[in-house]
Amino acid sequence: MRIALETERPIDLYAAAAWTVLTALVVSMGLTGPLRVLLALPTVLLLPGYALVAALFPERFRLETVAGPDGDEEVRQGIDALERVALSLGLSIAVVPLLGLGLNFTPWGIRLAPILAALSLFIGAALVVAHRRRAATPAGERFVVALHVETPAWSSMPRLEQALTVALALSVVAAAGALAYVLSVPRPGERFTEFYILGPGGTAADYPSRLGPAENGTVIVGIVNHEGAAVAYDVLATLARYADSPDATVDPNATAPPAEVIHRYALALDDDERDERPFTFAVPQRGLWRVGFELGREGDVASYRSLHLWVRAS
Repeated sequence: MRIALETERPIDLYAAAAWTVLTALVVSMGLTGPLRVLLALPTVLLLPGYALVAALFPERFRLETVAGPDGDEEVRQGIDALERVALSLGLSIAVVPLLGLGLNFTPWGIRLAPILAALSLFIGAALVVAHRRRAATPAGERFVVALHVETPAWSSMPRLEQALTVALALSVVAAAGALAYVLSVPRPGERFTEFYILGPGGTAADYPSRLGPAENGTVIVGIVNHEGAAVAYDVLATLARYADSPDATVDPNATAPPAEVIHRYALALDDDERDERPFTFAVPQRGLWRVGFELGREGDVASYRSLHLWVRAS
């Protein structure tokens, strides 16, 4: 049996664009489960690099004979299919962290929606450039999706090859079944709660570390529940003066001064639910101050998570 597929249409670019749009729709709608995993993995690990490689190499792989000083030589043009796949995977691993790093310095921060938007825009822009460059490449040199498979007749195959073919087919089916089971019945991961503070812009920067007496400072207190069930939390904000001078250094062996509770609130979060809220504070006089945040869980006597911020008031 012979299977042949070759088309001048850039169906790979259309498929990459459709896959990206479908992934964005599924994720933005909040759908979870195996479908989201199956769509998201290629979007993160393959498509950014594939779109970039398609933009950089619009021509197909071919060998051309050129005249050289020592006679005719064969020169490679373009990249072959294996190199295209390898570069796609490698560049995806390089591009995605760089996008995340860039988002960290924006007001949106590293969150699901900004990451999804940045990834979709990058893939879309690269696909547009790839489509234009491929269209400008001569037809005979243009990369096309080609598939040529020839399989011998079953009756003409030796018995050993028939047995190996059946074993390979059963192995593929078993592997696909195992993958489907793992995706549909995932093992419970580590249960924990994220507790963090961000600067007023929603990024891990520009914390109010220097203030004047009675000057307001603002941070964002964030909590994300990964406990596998709904949890009730209690948050305490405390203030303690460590030194009279704002330029003093903290002695880790010194006895900590008593802290005053300046704010307290309670909330309940479902599994994978996030809460971020701004918190504004002020220090009453000059000195070195410790603004602390304690997170407690329902039923726990001790603090579950703690954070602090040093503020120098002068």
